[in-house]
Amino acid sequence: MAVSVYDIVITKNTDFEVTLTFNDDTGAPMDLEDYTFQGEIRPTPGDDTSNPAEFDITIMNEEEGEIKLSLTDVVTGNLTGEKYYYDIVGDDDGVIGTRTILISGRVTVLPAVSKDWS
Repeated sequence: MAVSVYDIVITKNTDFEVTLTFNDDTGAPMDLEDYTFQGEIRPTPGDDTSNPAEFDITIMNEEEGEIKLSLTDVVTGNLTGEKYYYDIVGDDDGVIGTRTILISGRVTVLPAVSKDWS
């Protein structure tokens, strides 16, 4: 399966959420029944010196290949730069040793414009 590239934009100090749908090589929805996921945001690819921001990943629909990525306002508030990279890795527990990067891309962090809207 080829890695998809999808760039995302996050507004600092706000909650972030996006739902993604994955298809297999035939174009059918990917069955996520045996998968566990991990996703991180880092300043540069391969950077192992910084503490990454980690996505909360929820499987929304196993049979339809849907997952939801989310970050809290606290996590986005801790992103101090403007440009980052991320990927989402899936481990297929049903197939021993199958670890796949499903999607990756750039993250742009924008400052919030409106202040004290509560």
